[in-house]
Amino acid sequence: MVLAIISAALMVHGQAAKPHSDADKRHPATENKSASDSSGRMVIVVNQQTSKEQDKDQASKPPSYLHELLVPANLPNLLLVGVGIYGIRIAIRTLRSIEKQANLMQAQFDQWVVLTKWRTWNQPRNNVLRITVDLINPTDFPITLSEGYLKFSKGGVPYAKYILGEKTFLSPKLPKPIELDITLTDAEQAAYSVRFMVEGVFSHFHRISRKPITQRVEGSLDCSPWKSDMKWHATFTDFLHMNPETQKGQAENPN
Repeated sequence: MVLAIISAALMVHGQAAKPHSDADKRHPATENKSASDSSGRMVIVVNQQTSKEQDKDQASKPPSYLHELLVPANLPNLLLVGVGIYGIRIAIRTLRSIEKQANLMQAQFDQWVVLTKWRTWNQPRNNVLRITVDLINPTDFPITLSEGYLKFSKGGVPYAKYILGEKTFLSPKLPKPIELDITLTDAEQAAYSVRFMVEGVFSHFHRISRKPITQRVEGSLDCSPWKSDMKWHATFTDFLHMNPETQKGQAENPN
């Protein structure tokens, strides 16, 4: 019994002594403040909590996309992208070169026709002037015309029209004569000179690409007797080149 009372007293004494030591540990600033007050010196307390929070905020911000892209781990991927872009440029350049070669090969098979050796009778007969012209395929391959005609007019008034038959076959360098009669008035025959405007179209399909090729004809035809022999002659002045590719170039570059 006595031992129990002594033990309880010791426990109570121990619990009463502990709060003083804990209070001293929990409030160190109190001792410092008291010491500072007793020495008479001013103590400045710096609060570093704000700067620590700022560092924490900066550390929590994610890095930029550019920074992530340029990290060493992405270097192989960047090299692959560069190689891919270079390969695409080489492929485009190669395709352009192939296209150019294909166009050059196709140009070897471009075809057209020409009108040459315009001529007339010695003189009009019974107010009829006969015009003759040779239609020639100057290329090295045969050509089949799908359409063709020539129109003659004067002052906007139609005088004559020649229509070529469908699927007209022309061998290389072999002329096909075209003849038509133009009726003149008494005044035109008596004037010993007449000028006609000539328009026409010749069409065919390209030998390789099978694209339709349309060749236009425009020019003037002067018919009159020459002083040297007093016979009627025909002189044609073309306004367009007979080669359709040349016509296209002249249309794109009129100067």
